[in-house]
Amino acid sequence: MLERGKMERGVFEIVDTESLVPPEHLLRKIDAAVDFTRIYDMVEPLYCLDNGRPSIDPVVLFKMVLIQHLYGLPSLRRTAEEVSANMCYRWFLGYRLQEETPHFSTISYNFRHRFTTETVDQIFAWILSEIAEAGYLSPSVVFVDGTHIKANANTKKQIKAEIPVAAKHYAKELMEEVNQDREAHEKKPFFDEDDQDCDPPVARKKRDNTSKKKLKRRKKEAKMKTVTKSVTDPDSGLFVKGDHKRQYSRRDLPLCPYTHQYFLNLRNQQLRQMQICGASYDQRYLDFVCVDQMGTILQPDYVSQKFQQLLQKYELRPIRFHDLRHPYVKHTTKKYNSEKQKTQATKIED
Repeated sequence: MLERGKMERGVFEIVDTESLVPPEHLLRKIDAAVDFTRIYDMVEPLYCLDNGRPSIDPVVLFKMVLIQHLYGLPSLRRTAEEVSANMCYRWFLGYRLQEETPHFSTISYNFRHRFTTETVDQIFAWILSEIAEAGYLSPSVVFVDGTHIKANANTKKQIKAEIPVAAKHYAKELMEEVNQDREAHEKKPFFDEDDQDCDPPVARKKRDNTSKKKLKRRKKEAKMKTVTKSVTDPDSGLFVKGDHKRQYSRRDLPLCPYTHQYFLNLRNQQLRQMQICGASYDQRYLDFVCVDQMGTILQPDYVSQKFQQLLQKYELRPIRFHDLRHPYVKHTTKKYNSEKQKTQATKIED
């Protein structure tokens, strides 16, 4: 039977806010697993105990930022709006139905001017320790991501220099793996015009009768290549983004103390292994850390293969390792792919 006119608005009811949140809601699980009162001890030195107006609860500010990242909200303004309208968010923060929630500018101001870098690092270290104690964190495998930092160098003051081809060996193998995957999905391969070691795709020609021995000798002879280097900052590389934006930048890899010490220990092991193996040790990648016991550089698919083995070990749903970095991207959209290639495709000349 069709029912019309369901417009019960402005109705007064006596409800328990606890009953409005589903029992299996994610925020319920987080609230039961994490002791957020630990944050008070970390931020207490940043507040005055006997002067000034009463502040917004610092735990509420950190919880709102957590909600933003958990549910992919694009900004603090949108987060404040969602917190005000969502009953589950209000319950997680401890706010009543009619109580005014914090303004987005309050969150922004506190994270800009009150909470120091040391405070954020302390809270982050506490979260990692809680995860490790629960058995969800293992230091056996460490992943490090990098970012570009603009160098203080003039793009017009540059010279051409010769560098070993091996410096881009890993990037070349990675590009080959990407192109193989694109060809397997019937897509056109990428081509770097500035890469002298990579020939552009051309029409199919007749078979080359050059012997494999001669080709191998030619490949060994081509050990140097010409790149652009800055006179002001020789350690920086030329960063190219889009058709017009060119600047010098440095590749920054922020490491926590544990990771830094791990790489130092790994380097010492490689030096000992080099003495044991002698001439059998691969001399092409002496400046690299990610090598095997014989000095050969690890393959580009090493991380993705280990990640798939990890999923199988813990019986998790199969996903790509790259999906962890871009969980909200729909790769099947042609328009997005074309725009991504224009704005995000980058290259560095070492």
